[in-house]
Amino acid sequence: MKIVVKNSVVLLILLHTIFLDCYSQESQISLNLQETELISILNKIEQESGYFFLFNEKLIDTRQKATVNVKDVTISSLLDILFKNTTIKYSIIDNKIILSPDY
Repeated sequence: MKIVVKNSVVLLILLHTIFLDCYSQESQISLNLQETELISILNKIEQESGYFFLFNEKLIDTRQKATVNVKDVTISSLLDILFKNTTIKYSIIDNKIILSPDY
């Protein structure tokens, strides 16, 4: 009985991990925002994608303005475009996007 329960738990964890990997790779997003504060862009991405951002407001200037115009791109591609030529880097873990300074 214990072996069946352990195998079931392992199977559930494996399926959860596979689902999260597929989710992150397949999510597509379209945005067209001109000279918009970064915090507004991040909020829009959260609304449209199901991801949410984690960052320290003392380290990330969310008042800076950016322009982003993309159609049906992955979240990674969008973030690469958004943070190009900035001092912000990101990591995606499950449905969380962690922002940090890139010194």
